[in-house]
Amino acid sequence: MFPAWGQLVDHDLTLTAETKDPETRKELDCCEGGTSRHPNCYPLKVPYEDPFYKDKKQTCLNLARSLAGVRPGCSLELHLISCSDHGDGERT
Repeated sequence: MFPAWGQLVDHDLTLTAETKDPETRKELDCCEGGTSRHPNCYPLKVPYEDPFYKDKKQTCLNLARSLAGVRPGCSLELHLISCSDHGDGERT
């Protein structure tokens, strides 16, 4: 039973709808763009002293939130999952 549950959770996470660049329709690059980044971009700054990334000379990790599905008249954003709408095991 645990492998089946793990597979369900895995598919809910990996099939999450990604935010795409509106112009190129490709994956967002949140480390580029300065202050004109997409609102779903949350780039992670890598400290210079980081033991893992120090030799790779990487100063930023690309992080974009999943695509938001905003309902009319609602100020809260729900994030879309293209496999199922929530991870409560509804498919089981």
